[in-house]
Amino acid sequence: MPGLVDFILGLIPDNPFAAASNGQLLPLIVFTALFGAAAGTLPEDVRRTLLDFSDAVSDALIKLVWWILWTAPIGVFGLIAPVTAQLGWGLIQNLAVFVISVLFGLMIYIGLMYLAPLSVIAGIGPKRFFSGTFGGASIVFSTTSTVTALPVTLEESKKNLNVSEHVADLVIPLGASMYRPGSALFQGAAIVFLADLYNVPFPVTAVGGALLATFLAALTVAPVPSSGVMTLAPALDAVGIPLSGLAILLGIDRIPDMFRSTTNLLGQVTAATLVDQWVEDSIDAPPG
Repeated sequence: MPGLVDFILGLIPDNPFAAASNGQLLPLIVFTALFGAAAGTLPEDVRRTLLDFSDAVSDALIKLVWWILWTAPIGVFGLIAPVTAQLGWGLIQNLAVFVISVLFGLMIYIGLMYLAPLSVIAGIGPKRFFSGTFGGASIVFSTTSTVTALPVTLEESKKNLNVSEHVADLVIPLGASMYRPGSALFQGAAIVFLADLYNVPFPVTAVGGALLATFLAALTVAPVPSSGVMTLAPALDAVGIPLSGLAILLGIDRIPDMFRSTTNLLGQVTAATLVDQWVEDSIDAPPG
């Protein structure tokens, strides 16, 4: 098991194409981020051409993922059946405990990180918050995608929670792209669960690398169902957990996915509400 220093050094790929072909996703993500930063320094016309090409490739790959998801149940069954036959009823029990633990963790996170700050800072109680986000949360709960609920979420935050238009239009779409605490919590719990399931040592020296890998993986979650599981591959690879564990998670991911996606949406609305409150306080404050 490599230490934290070795893990950080391993983030820089010697050959990005070799990293892609070998399934080393985390170094590939780092290379992509650095490449994007370098591309941002190019002239506008060159940068626009590169962005248009990247957007087209991204759309095509997301469409490909949707096709794969249609056939995924058969593949997941084929992958998880041997593991279930080997581990027996104990695996089902462990998965049930894992799902319950994730849901319990999400509820605690919502209470501590959303409801408490909203009540103290913005004066918005749980009843008003949940009723004011019910439409968007219902869409996300059924589709497991915060992007599909974006128009409804924007309207509800402005209408029901009195978030100003310029704050909502900036913070909520940005949050839908980058702020996914529910996915991060699930992925962290999944790493610990799979490490225990496969009897993979998880020393303290690997915690830093796992946290960084989970953080970067959460930023790469695409707006498609179960993408939080698929983007977990770099984190699993970083701590030496077999990627076959992804098939086990995919078999039960629908329930956690509904709740973590809803947690993501509620977090985006919470962030917009608190930012709006901070902006109002800054405007109303007398000049020092």
